[in-house]
Amino acid sequence: MNVLWIPGVVLTCVILVLILRRDAPEFGQLIPIVAAVLLASILLPNLRDITELITAIGESAGVSGESVTLVLKGIGIGLVTNFSVGVCMDCGQRALGEIVEYCGRIATVSLALPIILSFVQEILELSF
Repeated sequence: MNVLWIPGVVLTCVILVLILRRDAPEFGQLIPIVAAVLLASILLPNLRDITELITAIGESAGVSGESVTLVLKGIGIGLVTNFSVGVCMDCGQRALGEIVEYCGRIATVSLALPIILSFVQEILELSF
């Protein structure tokens, strides 16, 4: 991956937004979203490498595949939530962004409940 693509896309986006914001504000709000999708498509191949590395580390450490999957899902929820909140904030929808952030937190906690339950069960078994 050529890292220079990222600042190039961002700088082009900023220049276009500054030019279009006064003449066509609706396009000024759309351009950052398009740029974010473009950057995500540039970075997607790296996500596969990261996923494979985390899976390999989990397997070598003896961590169950289910736990590794939960961690990867949690990371995915965090990334999608962060992106969605950023889009909401860029569009001037702060309240909606805060709701999306809250929903992401609830989704992460609900995803972690099986792990928390297994820890509690292990602790209860050790104490009796």
